[in-house]
Amino acid sequence: MIEVELGAVSAPLVESDVVQAQTENVKSVIEYGQLDADAVRIVLRLRQYGYEAYLVGGCVRDLLLQRTPKDFDIATNARPRQIRALFRNCRLIGRRFRLVHIFSRDGRIFEVSTFRADPGTSADSEDLLIRRDNVFGSAQEDVCRRDFTINGLFFDPLAACIIDFVDGYSDLKKGLLRTIGDPEIRMREDPVRILRAVRFVCKLGFEIEPPTYAAMKAAVEDLPKCSSSRLLEETFRLLRGGIAKPALQMLMALDALELLFPPLWRFLNEATEREKETFFACVSGLDAWLSGGKGCSDAVILACLMIAVANPFQVELQEDSMEKLQGFLRELKRDICLPKRMAEGCRNLLFVQRILVGQRKYKGGLRRFREHAFFEEAMTVFEIWNTATGQFSEELKAWKEGREPVLKTSARKPKRRKPSQEHLPKERLPEEGPEIWDSASRPSETQI
Repeated sequence: MIEVELGAVSAPLVESDVVQAQTENVKSVIEYGQLDADAVRIVLRLRQYGYEAYLVGGCVRDLLLQRTPKDFDIATNARPRQIRALFRNCRLIGRRFRLVHIFSRDGRIFEVSTFRADPGTSADSEDLLIRRDNVFGSAQEDVCRRDFTINGLFFDPLAACIIDFVDGYSDLKKGLLRTIGDPEIRMREDPVRILRAVRFVCKLGFEIEPPTYAAMKAAVEDLPKCSSSRLLEETFRLLRGGIAKPALQMLMALDALELLFPPLWRFLNEATEREKETFFACVSGLDAWLSGGKGCSDAVILACLMIAVANPFQVELQEDSMEKLQGFLRELKRDICLPKRMAEGCRNLLFVQRILVGQRKYKGGLRRFREHAFFEEAMTVFEIWNTATGQFSEELKAWKEGREPVLKTSARKPKRRKPSQEHLPKERLPEEGPEIWDSASRPSETQI
């Protein structure tokens, strides 16, 4: 155990006495105000019924790095059904990992997992991929089957101590990302850990231990063995976190982007230096937008990646650009199971950019265009493009001021006037006098 100072302790659920360290004499500061009261209550209830329970994983890592945890996960020796018997507001989820989700009154979700042991995959086996992982074990066994040392820390909020079986606290201080156990086996067991490693390195600014990086590069070929939905979700977690630029660059270096985003990888390999510069400027603009606390949908994120690829603003190449975009989206739907809703949203957002720059006119009028559901998202993409390239500043200003930009001359269509009778060809002029049909010769409605 590692000695921890628990600052500002005022709640009866947390003891103020600090447990003496067993492995290292180090101190860290965790403010009680940083802990989630509902998470502590869950730990306390499990303890009251005789079970072990600790805060675990990312929340402990973030607390020690003085970051605000995104969520609080709990690990316990209670089995999933035993947990469900203690909490009415919960449900069991997962097949490969059997977990319990406990819902708070304000709608937040706390994930509670049971301690697990090594499922028994042999290191000599050619296929190390873990497909089922419901072999229960002890707290130490649970830590030893996790991915990285910095995620293998337990925190006991009642005794105010860190439980460290894998020297993760030392790696946390060094800023080092290291796997627990053999790096090659860890990456082969679950290749999605490659994407998790990229996220931690880019998010925390850590360095990767050389053997861990070598194992990541060697295991890239196993990515297609993983569930497409898991790969897609982890990829978009990278893009949503405000670290899209360094993450994409690292995925390129690992040769993983070819498997995750084939058309994007192909574009970056074939693009000119100017096109690459524009692309990464857009990605940097997206990172700045998300880092500023402004959220956006996955369709907007995809549109920000594809806007430099398709470039819908080139009037002379618009048809080719949109056809190219359609081909890319079809390929993504086929190869990585991109949801149709996301693909259609991306296509519509890029098509609307022509209206925002004044190359096309919205038939429903300015007011209806502003009230449309996609207007705000389209403006987000437009603003990120402007930040990246400096183009269309006047048009962006006009939209923000409630005006419509001046329609480009090339976009104006000449009004078609209805020709008068005197300009019609003589053979098309109607004959003088009313025309009369009898019942036999009268044409049917389909003939008229």
